[in-house]
Amino acid sequence: MTIPKSVQEKVYFLPSNGEDERQRLEIQHDLILNSQGRKHIHAPINLETVSSVLETATGSGIWLKEVYQLVPDTAELIGVDISPNLFPPSPPPNVKYLQQSVLDLPKEWSNKFDLVHQRLLVLALRNDEWRTAINEMFRVLRPGGWLQLYEYDDWEKCGPVQQKMKDMVRLLMEAKGAHGIWPHGTTQWKEYMEETGFKDIRVTWHFWPTGRSAGEEGLRGKVNHLDFLKVSKKPIVGAGGFGIVSGEEEFDEWVEEVGRELDTRDGTRMRCVMICAQKPL
Repeated sequence: MTIPKSVQEKVYFLPSNGEDERQRLEIQHDLILNSQGRKHIHAPINLETVSSVLETATGSGIWLKEVYQLVPDTAELIGVDISPNLFPPSPPPNVKYLQQSVLDLPKEWSNKFDLVHQRLLVLALRNDEWRTAINEMFRVLRPGGWLQLYEYDDWEKCGPVQQKMKDMVRLLMEAKGAHGIWPHGTTQWKEYMEETGFKDIRVTWHFWPTGRSAGEEGLRGKVNHLDFLKVSKKPIVGAGGFGIVSGEEEFDEWVEEVGRELDTRDGTRMRCVMICAQKPL
């Protein structure tokens, strides 16, 4: 199958503006926090002495706004994203948002930050770009500073229709040059960190329940996942459906079937990984 050039050129295929996307990201943020015991920072740093924090791919900026409450008033908090459209209009004092790519952070930021936080960029970076991003995050950390990376890993106990949906997302990523990263990117991210010079690499697993059997949290997880599938329709159908779906109508039918499947299967959940790593002193 020939993949349209427009599909290949742009990696990230989700919206970067609009109130619906802001709401989806903020519900997603809440689900992530619930899966982490409502803890924002897992890297072993002393919050009382934090002087600077960077969040790359900040999106709506909600994580950084909440971290502002956890660190000293004198701390400098910076969020960057290639799109400024979802930045909060009135950030707290000492918090600023800048249009900037993690692939090319300002040179003057070298050895600056106590913590760099990044999450859910697996759909936005190609394989070779991951090396660049991890090198850039290493560079801007001060010696002894920590990177906290959180990403999707894979689904557990998903049904056949959800498996097909996962296959289409994987094929779309492969068409964009991100083959080999998702699913199961943990080994590769660790290798990139080791190559860059990170030490004390710590891996923990976190899970999002989805579906009726997981109660209210499972229903919220299901709705958030279905919203993700709906905004994935245009690029997947635009790529020809990868021989799995024939068009928008069939894709919509599959989304509805995924919702029913999640409600009738016990134990379906998204497995996510957090990798914390330290820049040596």
